[in-house]
Amino acid sequence: MGGTEIRLLSLNDQQLWTGFLDSCKGGIFQTFEWAKVLSYSSSVKPAVAAVFDKEELIAGCVVAMQSIRGFYPYPFVQLTSREGPLYLTKEGLIVLLRDLQRAFSHCMSLSFLFSDSCLRLSMDECGYQSEQQCTFRLDLEKPLVELWEKLEKRTRYSIRKARKNGIKIEVSSSGPTIQEYLRLHKETCERAFLTPNLSLLSGIWDILAKSGKAQLFMAKCDELPVAGVMCLLYKDKIWYFSAASSTRLERMNAPTLLLWDIIEWAHNHEIRSLDLCGALCSPDRSSPQYGPYLFKRGFGGELVRACEFRKVLHGWVQALWLKLLVPGRLRLRRIRV
Repeated sequence: MGGTEIRLLSLNDQQLWTGFLDSCKGGIFQTFEWAKVLSYSSSVKPAVAAVFDKEELIAGCVVAMQSIRGFYPYPFVQLTSREGPLYLTKEGLIVLLRDLQRAFSHCMSLSFLFSDSCLRLSMDECGYQSEQQCTFRLDLEKPLVELWEKLEKRTRYSIRKARKNGIKIEVSSSGPTIQEYLRLHKETCERAFLTPNLSLLSGIWDILAKSGKAQLFMAKCDELPVAGVMCLLYKDKIWYFSAASSTRLERMNAPTLLLWDIIEWAHNHEIRSLDLCGALCSPDRSSPQYGPYLFKRGFGGELVRACEFRKVLHGWVQALWLKLLVPGRLRLRRIRV
């Protein structure tokens, strides 16, 4: 498409990108600050790709570049973008979807996660495969009394029980509280056999919390931290980004009171929408995510369907490398050891 080109933006372009982001009504995951947070992880390199028509910014996205496992030392990467891409014109969107990989050396796959149904046709046209994702979203413009009445009966019972048990909620965006939360996060991940993402959370605390775009909610019983949630904020939206809890005093129902307190806090700060960041699309008792699904459903939000779109480039190269070359390199490495 004549006159359009893709560029990688620098820090000097932050003001330009922020104006574009506001025009597209983008969220926290498409900000320059989020790109800086991603840079805290040693395995991720962030970038901001933009499509220009002459000198007008018409489309773009914040992407995270990660090396594909097994390709070391060759720099084959996969690109992911959450709640992107953003666009002002369909022409710019098509250029971004079609040519994004050309802005990055050795790009093997592209992945976008969003809930904008208008994008799906364009994704199909550009050869992307889709996979359904879901999340619960709460409309916080409703009166607090109405939000309380929409809670499931067992959820209201758990909140009352937590208050009766003496659970107190603390809210902070600075200070040593982050160390308490990181310990809870590490304990939660070990319990679920997951890798803790301490560097990302530290980046959120260092960058987003200082600018008012993150808040840490901690539930305590007699000054002992028993649960915590890291929330992200942008404009009139809040994201329930990362939750952690301890097995100590687990019957105190602290996580339930914690989420209700987040709802109250957000409502009082005139935030219009709460995203609970992921849920099963349908109840599945065999899934390890069934418990979190029931917990989030209990707060009466709307189940919103989104899509993850993925495009694998040069799949035959990746398959050849993984099947033929990687095993040979591993054998050589074992011999050297």
